[in-house]
Amino acid sequence: MFEVGGKVVCINGNFPWIKKYGGKRAPSIKPKKGEILIIDEILGEFLRFNVYDTSESFNWWIDNQFAPVDEFEIEDNFVEEALEKAEKEYKKDKPLIYIRNVYD
Repeated sequence: MFEVGGKVVCINGNFPWIKKYGGKRAPSIKPKKGEILIIDEILGEFLRFNVYDTSESFNWWIDNQFAPVDEFEIEDNFVEEALEKAEKEYKKDKPLIYIRNVYD
């Protein structure tokens, strides 16, 4: 379903911080609903996007908040339709979380 270098659309911008996954605080910026991102790394159920990494950490985001988007949908401005489709088809019964790995 997901692959490194693939494009995804954020279908839910709710990413609460869960302390048990590390880090000292939640990131100040998070993916926004409807935003198109390129996957830079995959770790199990988590995706990482370089645009949301900081000089202090890599940030990982649970995959059930994203849906794959193909080039046709993006080029023809069907992002809204893709978002609606994704909300129906790709929602999973997983908690809305992200993890944060700190460099030290």
